[in-house]
Amino acid sequence: MSFVISIISKDSFIIAGDTQLNNENGKIPETGIKVFPIDTSFVVGMTGDYKGNIFSIEELFRFSAKEKIFSKRVERLSQLLGQASTDSNALAAGLEDGKALFATLGYQTGWKYQIQSVSKVGDSTVRFLLPPNVDERIIYPCFNDISDLKNCVINCVRVVSRHSSSVNDKVFGVQATTSGLYLFTDNTNYDQITVRIDAISPRKQ
Repeated sequence: MSFVISIISKDSFIIAGDTQLNNENGKIPETGIKVFPIDTSFVVGMTGDYKGNIFSIEELFRFSAKEKIFSKRVERLSQLLGQASTDSNALAAGLEDGKALFATLGYQTGWKYQIQSVSKVGDSTVRFLLPPNVDERIIYPCFNDISDLKNCVINCVRVVSRHSSSVNDKVFGVQATTSGLYLFTDNTNYDQITVRIDAISPRKQ
């Protein structure tokens, strides 16, 4: 499994994940991104069956080239993952008309979802996809100091990597604001990640 975490505010979001890949025997040498920037206004983080996820993401790229409405994109993602019949989970976030939107989808709920947003300036919400047998209570202390939200999500990945053998501490993430999309890494470089999708070229921050 994997770990993906996001913090969403009224007009921006950060979403990041680890890069460890696993098979039925455990960790493998290759690494891969778990957070996929579909374009500058739509990002999907995924856990579970990696090969199935890659297929769904590739189909979502093609769909999103013409369809720009957030709700339609999430609907298509739900359909793709349902058709794949995998044990995957997804966290989608995007910007539409200057407002951040998000939705969490999971195989355990039959891919049902609700599109949500943060209504007040200054407020934010945290969403995450945890690997099995990891207590979500270890996440909350990561946000005791919210002066640097990007560092908060990076620290969360580090914390979870110490509690799960299926998660590493090499982070890839995306920060999205109304002024652009920014790629970031921690403890690795983007070009060192074995499996990555370069559909867009985010500016490095």
